[in-house]
Parts: sequence; structure tokens; C-alpha cells
Amino acid sequence: MTRLIITTGLSAAGKSTVSKMVADELSLPLVHTTKIMRKYAGSLGYTRLTPFFTDSGYRKAYAIVRPLILKEVKKRAEVGAVVDGVHDYRLYKEICDKYGRENIRVVTIGAARKYRVRRHAERRGLRIKEADEGVTSRDKIAIAGGTKKIIDDSDFKIKNEKSLKWCIREIIKHV
Repeated sequence: MTRLIITTGLSAAGKSTVSKMVADELSLPLVHTTKIMRKYAGSLGYTRLTPFFTDSGYRKAYAIVRPLILKEVKKRAEVGAVVDGVHDYRLYKEICDKYGRENIRVVTIGAARKYRVRRHAERRGLRIKEADEGVTSRDKIAIAGGTKKIIDDSDFKIKNEKSLKWCIREIIKHV
């Protein structure tokens, strides 16, 4: 039986950090969708994802990177995997259609906007105003991809407000 754990949510909520820790705890490989997208955008000369998505158009950009992400999921699906940061609803539907929704657990990782802005500022070395603008633009990309629909279909929603260990324990209990 295929066992996939998909994480979704808005930017800077801690999806990647939590996903990596869950993958480590369960001894599952991690498919980091943002890294795949960054690598592709980088091959076109982009140093950030936001300009890649805005220049290409959200739908076109997602359509371009979708097969690259699916390829990585396919490589790891037989043993199971944590698929981090799924924002593209069409990607999500393709994964569900291929592996069966019953074999997938979808976890939404959320956090208060204030926390997400502060986290983004710390990670990027930005002032709060710049970080707020960055979170807004990154959220637009996620929302344009269909994150809200994926969140609505989540099996479990968790707020990243307590310790990371608590988040990991709660997710593992539900997957």
C-alpha cells in the first residue's frame, strides 16, 4: 500500500521544517516541491520563485513544474514519502488519482500571520514590512495554485504555535 503524506498551507507556516522532521521520524523520503520549483526557476536565471511565477503566469508556471514534481513523487511513492508544500490543486488531484486518496494523508500546517511574517523576516534577514510584502506575494502564488481547495480536503489541520516536537507528535498520531 502506498503511503503518502502531503503537507500544505500558506507561506512561512513551517511546512518544510515540520515535513522534514516527520519524514525523519517515520523514515520516509521527503519530496520538497519548493526545491524542485526553485531548481527549475534557477535554470531560467531566476533567483526567487515569486518573479518566476508572476512573469510566467501562475497557471503556466505550475503546469511547467508539475511533471517534475510528479516524477519525484513517483520515484518514492512505492516506499511512501512526505510531499512537502503542495500548493497546486491539479498536482494534488493527479497524485490522488494515481495513488488513491485513501492512501494519502493531507496535513495543513498553519500559523498566525504575525508568526509567519516574523519567521519570514528572520529567515531572509528582512525588515517586518518587507517580510509582510513577501508573505503576501508568496500567499498569492499558493492561493492561485489552489491551496485553499487542498486545505478544504485536508485530513488534519495543525497550527504551528507550540513546540515543533508537539507538532510532529500530533501529525504522526493522525497519519
